[in-house]
Amino acid sequence: MSSQVEVVSAERHVPPDAAPVISTEIENGVLIVRFNTPEVKDIGYARRVSSDLKKLAIAIGGNMLLSLDNVEFLSSVGVATIVSFNRVLRTAGGRLVICRMRPVIRGLFSASGLDEVMEIYDTKAAALWAFRSTVS
Repeated sequence: MSSQVEVVSAERHVPPDAAPVISTEIENGVLIVRFNTPEVKDIGYARRVSSDLKKLAIAIGGNMLLSLDNVEFLSSVGVATIVSFNRVLRTAGGRLVICRMRPVIRGLFSASGLDEVMEIYDTKAAALWAFRSTVS
């Protein structure tokens, strides 16, 4: 008697709150982080992002580029998460640079004055250059 084994995609068994909330890559020696959803609005999601970002800050203890190219909506909770992470990274001696914001999100940062206290660039190339220009 043979038994059949059903092969099921692992993604079907991953609860939505357990799926990765950020993705990372390294380019030119800089860690680049992206959100894995177009909307950062839920408090639970923001907490998971915050936790993952803090783990990264501890692991790398350095600089990070946050690319918001796929984020269409960022609630006040999402903004607070980024601001908090900026503080954590700076306290650890690191630096957070943000790039590729959609105009509506850039307007939110501008209206709140965050564009005056955070490093924001229009393109990933400009943001990567900012890291390069500070290395001796």
